[in-house]
Amino acid sequence: MGRKKAINKASKSVRPWDLFPREALGASYLAEQAYCEKRVELWLNNPGSLVSVPRQIESEGPAALLQEELADIGSQFHQGVSESAPTVTPAEVRNRLAAGEQMILLESGLSGEYRAIPLGGVPDAVCFQGLNATCVIEYKVTDSNQLQTSHRVQLLVYGHLLAQEGFHVSGLLLACALVPRAHSEWIRSLPPSNIERFVNIVRAESQSLVLAEPSRRNWYQPALEVYRGTHIWLRVFKYEPDAAERELQFFTDFWLGARPAKPTTKERKCAVCLYNSLNSCPAALAPYSGLSERPMSS
Repeated sequence: MGRKKAINKASKSVRPWDLFPREALGASYLAEQAYCEKRVELWLNNPGSLVSVPRQIESEGPAALLQEELADIGSQFHQGVSESAPTVTPAEVRNRLAAGEQMILLESGLSGEYRAIPLGGVPDAVCFQGLNATCVIEYKVTDSNQLQTSHRVQLLVYGHLLAQEGFHVSGLLLACALVPRAHSEWIRSLPPSNIERFVNIVRAESQSLVLAEPSRRNWYQPALEVYRGTHIWLRVFKYEPDAAERELQFFTDFWLGARPAKPTTKERKCAVCLYNSLNSCPAALAPYSGLSERPMSS
């Protein structure tokens, strides 16, 4: 959990940031805010392993187990990516990139800050051409082919962190690989050699989409084959520093106590929210109705 942060006793009220149980605000938590900030606030009252699952019902019931299963798929994939990556020190990486080498870093941690809030993130893959960061790749297990706001925010934060670490991001592409849940077992059990192949296919296709229509600001590949008979959806857009700044300004306003939590405006999210199932959300737009036909992204 990290050491406990000191609370500003001079302030009349405790800020959400004072309650956050980790030392750095990860990009995934900003993505959770984009999904439903009210849910993040409720989680802060008694933080468990996942924002989406109230601590008091962890590992209880099919809905909680589904969310935990999706998170487990993600963690197993990330572990496989980490195991497939060669061991190099940050100094070695920086020296090789400064020499102009082309590299793909898997599961490499990024750090920075915004408005004195420490930020962090671990993208699935970052592609470099020397000190130019050319492509960030993040994958999500989901039955939707849409780029959700939460996905977009998470990728923009990665771009912000890369810039803070001194990399050039003027030509950076942000790619989200949307993996249907039907292929979750395939991606869960990928051996290291196939993880590298998966990343290279997504990177190459992202760059090809841009080269084919460079005037666009976002791109979509509806049926990218990453293995025999296995297809994913691919969403790609350009990194824009101003867009990252706007998102970070908005979301850190909540953490610094400048505004209250903003609940979702979508009834379908409330209908499957586990906090709503416990009648703990005063902002719910619809009664809880159980598992959704289209599960949430991992």
